[in-house]
Amino acid sequence: MKKIALISLVFVLFLFSCEKENLDNVSDIREKIEGQWNVQEDSELLKSTNTTNYIVNILSSDLDTSIILIDNFYQVGWGIYAEGEIRNGKIYLSPYQEIGDNYGTFTIVSGTGSISSNYSQILWTYVIDDGTGNIDHIQATYTKQ
Repeated sequence: MKKIALISLVFVLFLFSCEKENLDNVSDIREKIEGQWNVQEDSELLKSTNTTNYIVNILSSDLDTSIILIDNFYQVGWGIYAEGEIRNGKIYLSPYQEIGDNYGTFTIVSGTGSISSNYSQILWTYVIDDGTGNIDHIQATYTKQ
């Protein structure tokens, strides 16, 4: 009888673990957010000017199934990528990654993006160090094209 109860318990736990995995399948989320996004970005450093509008492209990393690459993040240029990891329906920017090129390098200090339930919007909060000692706090909204 104990053996049957143990086998039943293992089976139930297996079913629940499979169900959880399907609800939070990172590969599916990456596929749903790949593509071009319109960005509205509010910068603390540039608060005297209007909201900055530009476009980014989100791609899946070939090296890690939980990683995305954001092309033109912080409007630093095409072909320059910021890296984020998807966990629990959010995107966590890899901390202290340097992005940029010969014209300027920025360090992403921290950042999180919350993905909407229909995968059409990402609300971001992130902190950028521009390398001169100026720290920029940013709120951004990505809207899927």
